[in-house]
Amino acid sequence: MRELEQAAAGPLLPARRRRWRFSWTFARYLGRALISSVLTVTLGLVVLVLLFDAIEQLRRSGTREEGGFAEAIELALWHAPSTAQQLLPFTMLFAAMLTFRRMSRTNELVAARAAGISIWQFLMPVWLIAAVLGTISVTVLNPISTILYARYEAQSDLLDDGELDRMEVAGGGLWLRQALDGQPIVFHARGVADSQTMSLTDVTIFLLDQAGGYAGRIDAPGARLTDGFWELQDAVTTRPNGQVERDAVLQVPTNLTLERIHGGLAQPETISFWELPGYIATLRSIGLPVRAHVVHYQNLLATPLMFAAMLLIGTVFSLRFARRGGTLVFVAMGIASGFVFFVFANVVLAVGLSGRLPAELAAWTPAVVAILLGLALLFHTEDG
Repeated sequence: MRELEQAAAGPLLPARRRRWRFSWTFARYLGRALISSVLTVTLGLVVLVLLFDAIEQLRRSGTREEGGFAEAIELALWHAPSTAQQLLPFTMLFAAMLTFRRMSRTNELVAARAAGISIWQFLMPVWLIAAVLGTISVTVLNPISTILYARYEAQSDLLDDGELDRMEVAGGGLWLRQALDGQPIVFHARGVADSQTMSLTDVTIFLLDQAGGYAGRIDAPGARLTDGFWELQDAVTTRPNGQVERDAVLQVPTNLTLERIHGGLAQPETISFWELPGYIATLRSIGLPVRAHVVHYQNLLATPLMFAAMLLIGTVFSLRFARRGGTLVFVAMGIASGFVFFVFANVVLAVGLSGRLPAELAAWTPAVVAILLGLALLFHTEDG
């Protein structure tokens, strides 16, 4: 009896060892199938986003005095890449479900599992692809989409308002251009003492005539935005002829508001991944708020992990319905889980933008939670 047991156990031991050996052939095959699905779903998503964006831009163009069909299509082309990049996690979800559904219909999953390939060998190439695609999305696609989105923002504001009131931030301070009654004025300040009241330090105002020529300058150690005025303390006005005027308090009319100035800052979506750290450092050195930019930067860093979470969710539901049936039910559950995850991620990011959560925690929590829940479900279905 002992000899029979040893003979029966002998051939099984190598098979058990082979079960946990990583198969590069299977990983390459699964990787090609998954990347093909990602490209297919991405193409469909981009076309869908471009279609809806073009419809929205055409609707908006009907309310503008300027701009027509060509301008609306151009705006849609500039805006679509940014929107598509925000929806890329859903691409990962649908691609995983499409890949494993296709493999289940051809019985490839059954054959792979019969050959001793474990669920963890399914996940290793999936996570590797998530890391690669997430890195490409952040380092390559993000800079391209930010350039196009910045052009979209500038052109859209120009068509809506007929002018651009934007704050430019550089290492030497901030620059602000405004036009009041046809006379342009250029502000320069080395720092912001209080961003909530827009109190500036070391202010220089360049006065221009309607033709854009130099019409004088005003220097002041500080300025504060009030209702319809910039209030300057100890202002010195220098005219082109050299005449100098001094005022203890000087009010310069403005049509800017605190909300309009804060909105004039470069939006995080218009700054590429590579430029964001420097821009954040510049904002901090001047004294302007940086929370929105920090949250966006941390969210970009968490992109590979978010891709892995969505691929994991799609894999878990696909493998489960491949073995147990109930295709439509589990497809619907997988899609619903992806939307729940998307809503949860946006809620957490909103809480982070409000300052109730640290930026790092708000950006990384959704992906980490989704990974943990997916692994828990996987352990339950496989080993429970």
